[in-house]
Amino acid sequence: MSQPTPRYDKSHSFWYCRHKGEKHYLGVDHEHVIGQQPPTWVWVKLDAKIRGVAVQVGTDTIVAACATWNALYGSEWTSYLLGSFVEYVGDQKPENITRDVLSQYVAWLVLRKLSPKTIRHKITYAMRVLRWLHDENVLPRLPRAPRTPPINLTPQDIPLEELRTIIAKIGTPRCRRLVEFIVETGCRPGEARGLRWDCVRWDRRACELAQHKTSRTGKTRVIPLTNAALDILESIPTQRTGFVFLSGLGKPYSRHGLRSILRRAGLGKVYALRHTRAQTILDSGADIADVAAWLGHSNLATVQRYAHVRAERTRALASRLTSPLHDVPSGGRPRKARKPAPPKPRPSRRQKSATSRARKAS
Repeated sequence: MSQPTPRYDKSHSFWYCRHKGEKHYLGVDHEHVIGQQPPTWVWVKLDAKIRGVAVQVGTDTIVAACATWNALYGSEWTSYLLGSFVEYVGDQKPENITRDVLSQYVAWLVLRKLSPKTIRHKITYAMRVLRWLHDENVLPRLPRAPRTPPINLTPQDIPLEELRTIIAKIGTPRCRRLVEFIVETGCRPGEARGLRWDCVRWDRRACELAQHKTSRTGKTRVIPLTNAALDILESIPTQRTGFVFLSGLGKPYSRHGLRSILRRAGLGKVYALRHTRAQTILDSGADIADVAAWLGHSNLATVQRYAHVRAERTRALASRLTSPLHDVPSGGRPRKARKPAPPKPRPSRRQKSATSRARKAS
């Protein structure tokens, strides 16, 4: 079977192949280019945009190895994670990749101002490609993984007084309702921006989303609605069809649009609204598992960043605790109340003088 030739689509800035009269974009649905056979050309994305490069599969160079691994085991997301590795390493051979090269690659990613979590993901998949080459006896020695910047797990919440000031600075009531809804429900900003009226369940006091960030798990995302959140939805003067929160153009807010509005109001990170809601739930006395269910996290380790100890929360906990030693002894039976010991009588002068004479005689 003849292999299709990759072509460049100028209108979409993408490489594609024609097979049986159909256009297949490389790296997106490349498994359909040649039936069930892996393709000889794979699209590797260099960044989150469409910019990338078409690479021929093989194991002679790192570029070809990344393309081959991505064709066999990867996806469009792994193509993006490996794209920066392809861009930095270039056409070097696998045996030339050492731990020093990987450390320089980490420093290059830091200079590009990527988050520590993204850098760790990129290093993880670069090591997977190198480990695959080592298992295929192409790489004689597997280099050690380099150190990556630590991930900041401290909560990014905002004091409530400062949050009220920020919301008051938002000029349009449309965007103000959107921000207040995120604060009240603790939902992800993308979930609030893409919320539709048919997802609102008034009788259940919740919003049920079939498409969300973790929809690959097959579970429906349930956003509980407080009384304040219900009041926000009822105050929207629009028909109950389409998107809930619309901008002045009649379209849902984009990620960059919402971010720019909040930056003008004095808020740097949109996700700080979600962190603030998580901290207020913990301050009310809820358990960490309840916070995970409220925020839509299936893994409790993801919510541990919200569980940092606060001084106010510790003092409130200390006032509620009782002592296990004074209330119940180690045997498990209730401790009986002890009578106070009678005070000892004070010695008289005659007794003191007798005691002093006895000490002198001895």
